[in-house]
Amino acid sequence: MSSVIVKQVCESLDSLVLVKEGATETQTKRTLLVVATKKKYETISLEKLPGVDVPLVEAVRAGYTELATAHSANGVAVSLAVLPTKASRTFGPIRSDLLHSIVSANLVAANKDSDADIVVLLDSPEQIIAATLAVARAFPLYYNKLKPQRARSIFFHVISSPNSDGSNVANTATLQILVDSCRAAARLVDTPPNELNPTTYVQTVRDIHSSLLRPANVVLDIIQGTELRDREYGGIWNVGKASQNLPALVVLSYSPPFPTKSEKSVAWVGKGITYDTGGLSIKSKEGMPTMVCEQSKV
Repeated sequence: MSSVIVKQVCESLDSLVLVKEGATETQTKRTLLVVATKKKYETISLEKLPGVDVPLVEAVRAGYTELATAHSANGVAVSLAVLPTKASRTFGPIRSDLLHSIVSANLVAANKDSDADIVVLLDSPEQIIAATLAVARAFPLYYNKLKPQRARSIFFHVISSPNSDGSNVANTATLQILVDSCRAAARLVDTPPNELNPTTYVQTVRDIHSSLLRPANVVLDIIQGTELRDREYGGIWNVGKASQNLPALVVLSYSPPFPTKSEKSVAWVGKGITYDTGGLSIKSKEGMPTMVCEQSKV
């Protein structure tokens, strides 16, 4: 199981700290992956990074490759990659799809047992959130193989200039919440419906409420099974009553301690369907596989 830890959000390589002085041998042998936008790659002296030599930097800078890997004297894999700028008008502020692919190929498919540092160099603070979520998605929480996973730590470092007013878009605490939330949503999608059904899903919500939401004065109300029928929730009851695991309606409510008339209320409705087959209007073989994603809308 991988732990993804947001370590730093800084303005330059001069402020980057990968391994502190006096670190253990294990800490000094962490795999290093550096990903930079094309603009950053051309202007920043990447030789300042430990274990990165000039030929490796120049190979990518000269355009011979978009990703290069070498091994330092102590056998640690060091990879450099540049993000292409070409994108369609529907893309976000960064090619997060390619960032996700680079991280997956270098730290999930390869070097999958070692601890690692990921350093992402960005053009602007508006790219930080997209980059953070792209990295988080590369390390799924769901695992159901017989071979046990090795516990490993992934340390994420972001380098970006601040806003024009000198402020940052996000700090490490905020980005850590995004990382944890993204991986939790992915775990729900990745868990097959024979394991995550309405009954186990409700228990998942109970656990989250107990650990995180109850201390924040969030109230949990669960209407489950035949109680849905008795309280005339006919839609959800009739759709789900044939299941071995009866449906449930979960309500999480938060009431501000001092509400005022000028404040507006917001209601978020999540479609937490563990697997949407379409019922009587059953979905096609092309449309059904992705229906497991419906539950992530909560």
